[in-house]
Amino acid sequence: ASSLGSSISLEQQLKIEIEKAEQKTIEHKAVLSQLEALRQENHHLLENLQKAKSTSFVEFQEGYNKVLNKVELQNKQLQKELAETRTTLEASSWVSQSKYDNIVQQLQHQVTEITNAENKRMQDLQYKHEEEMKALQAKYDRTVEHYE
Repeated sequence: ASSLGSSISLEQQLKIEIEKAEQKTIEHKAVLSQLEALRQENHHLLENLQKAKSTSFVEFQEGYNKVLNKVELQNKQLQKELAETRTTLEASSWVSQSKYDNIVQQLQHQVTEITNAENKRMQDLQYKHEEEMKALQAKYDRTVEHYE
């Protein structure tokens, strides 16, 4: 009986040990399952992070390139407008200079005409004065001759 009792006791211990082992196995499986879930989540988060980094950089680079292209186009447009404005200004300046030169030439011509007219008038007045002086001198001479 004692060996039977011992054997039952061993069987019970074995059952207890098996149950403990099974419980540990279940706990290990749960821990392994949680560990695998964490690994998958880490992997997923890492992929998202890398995707976000690369996407952010790509988006940043694309945005930068768009802005740079826009600025370059605006720069070209401004250079074109500046060249057109310079051309217009030069043409306007040339036209203004040409008009100024024409006005100066017309004024010089008018001054010359006025000077010539004034000189002719002076000559005419001087001639008339000389004629009047001659007439007066002749009248004076006749008057003197008459009274002599």
